[in-house]
Amino acid sequence: MKLCLRCGRLGERQVVYCGHCRLPFTRRCPQGHPNPRGGDADGCVVCGENPLSDTVPYLLIGWVTLPLWFGMGFAVWRWSCQHPWCALQQLWHASAWGIGMLVGVAPTRVEGFLNESLFLLLLIWGVSYLLPDAKGRAVRQALQSGAHHAKAGFRLMGRAVVKGITARRAAKPKG
Repeated sequence: MKLCLRCGRLGERQVVYCGHCRLPFTRRCPQGHPNPRGGDADGCVVCGENPLSDTVPYLLIGWVTLPLWFGMGFAVWRWSCQHPWCALQQLWHASAWGIGMLVGVAPTRVEGFLNESLFLLLLIWGVSYLLPDAKGRAVRQALQSGAHHAKAGFRLMGRAVVKGITARRAAKPKG
């Protein structure tokens, strides 16, 4: 993006003229040929016509925002190192929100489902260590093999949620 320093308006990087000032960003001859910005050329370098237009000073915004992005990234990284539990919690909320938007369910319901599922898995995993060795190992192997099939489970869960939403919409009286 280009920032016109005369009027303060933003324009696309490829734009030749400022959309508000109507002045070119590079020197132009009456035919519209671009010419070098700084230079003592009396005429156009392509056709030789005179006079060349005035230019508008501009700033490429990409070079300004790059340090800002790095600074924000560093601040987030520093904050997440100091407060890892808060960072994990925000990541958890963001993932619930994203899944909710994809599936079309309220993010609070998705988060509740994820919390209950995670609690249940941790409970089963913890209980597996209280069982005798052979049975505990069998439960942990079942949980690990289930993790490999989670993709199919999430696909089925998504279909069930979508099916439930369409059934609720169909059951709703129109009015």
